[in-house]
Amino acid sequence: GPLALAGTYTVELVKVDQGAESVLAGPESFDVEPLALATFAAEDPAEVLAFRRRAAKLQRAVSGTIRVGGELTKRLNHRRGARFETPLASQQRLATIENLRSRLKRIQAELSGDRVMRMHDIPRPRSIGERIDGVMGSQLSVTSAPTQTQRAVLAEAETMFTAVHADLRVLLEQDLKAVEDRMEQAGAPWTPGRLPIWSPGAR
Repeated sequence: GPLALAGTYTVELVKVDQGAESVLAGPESFDVEPLALATFAAEDPAEVLAFRRRAAKLQRAVSGTIRVGGELTKRLNHRRGARFETPLASQQRLATIENLRSRLKRIQAELSGDRVMRMHDIPRPRSIGERIDGVMGSQLSVTSAPTQTQRAVLAEAETMFTAVHADLRVLLEQDLKAVEDRMEQAGAPWTPGRLPIWSPGAR
């Protein structure tokens, strides 16, 4: 996390045993004081901390969304395979799955970059993840204020991510769900992330 502001803090030692917590020592108070060694010290440390927390919040959301994108890739690959084992599935259903896979690849490229272009060292725009990682990497262990460029990059990354996050939410919660519902109705084999419909005695 970002460096703490100067001030008075408390610390205590806690033991957790099978879910039960017990305090072993403390709380004890201690003071954090700035060393005043920075060449370009921040004029408003509280504002700098707020910036870093804002950047960390975005980095957390981007990182989690990238992981969700990876899980969705696996789910769509399973759906695609199950379609070929479903006699009642239509050709249009396969086209829908391929469309979702194409949309997901575009979203993943915006989040973490185009892997093929990166492997071949082809110039390309920085991804959202690269932008926010750059800001965080330059701010975690310094006491100077962020530059105007870093502030602009963070604002741009937030705007880009807001749109991409909304697209992925629609794909996950609406479009993929609709595909899975139709697959279940068609009697498709089970695929990860999909709970089969069950009714005792139903045929």
